[in-house]
Amino acid sequence: MKTGAKSPKYGFLHMHPLIASSPRELHGKIARALADKISIAVKVDYFKGKFIGDKLLKGVEKRFK
Repeated sequence: MKTGAKSPKYGFLHMHPLIASSPRELHGKIARALADKISIAVKVDYFKGKFIGDKLLKGVEKRFK
């Protein structure tokens, strides 16, 4: 950002082990699924006070492995 270079397409999600170890053509699909689950987990954590991140991550891992 400081140097004016373009940011990575998937940002920090691209570094997640699930994405890094998957075939290149699935990177976008997995990144979107992770982003969706992260969004849901944050909202549930904030409004309900329950942590469901591990449960949602297992669902994504099961879907793509």
